[in-house]
Amino acid sequence: MKIKDRHYLLFLLFFLVLSGILAVFGVITKKELIETDIAMLFLLINIVSGSVLSPMFAYSICIINIVIFHYFVLPDFNSFNFSNLQYLITYCVLTASSFLAVHLTQAQKRELYANQKLQQQLAIRNELAQTISALATSKQIATEAVSFLRKTIKSNPPFTPYHPTGSVWLKTPIPRPYSIVGVKACSSRLCSICR
Repeated sequence: MKIKDRHYLLFLLFFLVLSGILAVFGVITKKELIETDIAMLFLLINIVSGSVLSPMFAYSICIINIVIFHYFVLPDFNSFNFSNLQYLITYCVLTASSFLAVHLTQAQKRELYANQKLQQQLAIRNELAQTISALATSKQIATEAVSFLRKTIKSNPPFTPYHPTGSVWLKTPIPRPYSIVGVKACSSRLCSICR
């Protein structure tokens, strides 16, 4: 099991325990508190779990909290019946806002991750630009660009650097019926790309 998965499981256990404590608190104080107060606490747990956990675990906590709220906190206690239309509305609002909150926090996590990746790529390309701007000849620039490509794209380059005719080809071949103006297809038998 990966370390990240262990952290998610620990957070999942923490949020389950927190939901259980809130359910017990809701059952104990069901005569003194309004159901919407407990619903807001469950919503808060859903928002925090959505920002910390993976999507699967966050939605699991969300569903568990909705079921706990309906079964233990809403009147007609310990059942899934609605005794009043007001409770149905409270339940629907909690359900919709919980799923929306988890969806929004997960989307925010994805955007933050993508932004971090873009910042890393920008820093690498900025370093290359600074290095290239200090060079004088085109041969030095080409050598530096090739060494940069070798460092950054080690495992799966988007092009085939060695072609029998000496040209560089993209790995994604151009479909046969179409051609680019000014680009001729290779006639080499050794080339596996052009066949």
